[in-house]
Amino acid sequence: MSASHGWTAQAARFGLVGVGTLVLDFVTYRALLLLDTDISPAKAAGFVVGTTAAYLLNRSWTFRARGGRRAIVAFAALYATTLVVNVAVNKVGVVLLEGEPWRIEVAFLVAQAVTSTLNFFGMRYLVFPDGRKR
Repeated sequence: MSASHGWTAQAARFGLVGVGTLVLDFVTYRALLLLDTDISPAKAAGFVVGTTAAYLLNRSWTFRARGGRRAIVAFAALYATTLVVNVAVNKVGVVLLEGEPWRIEVAFLVAQAVTSTLNFFGMRYLVFPDGRKR
């Protein structure tokens, strides 16, 4: 498989997994908001639920890699970092869009776009680097 084909195939699988985990994240987030949970803890909880599914699916399907201790530690470090970025970008978006009826959705999508990009490259080059060879 050529390097570009491998990259694009991984990106496509990552995108499909991402859509599924995005829905899982968003449903969790909105459900917690309906239960009067504050914005940042609700967003963090949704992110963690989506992240757990993302690890399992991306490891086995997107990158077809082994897990192991090194991968779990690298994944945890990557996603801990992007969790902070995700929650911060979401909070800034919600504040900047104050008064707009769609502020929650737009802030969520912007935060997701930023961290999805960081996560793809982090997983490809740091968490599952052997998956690039397949």
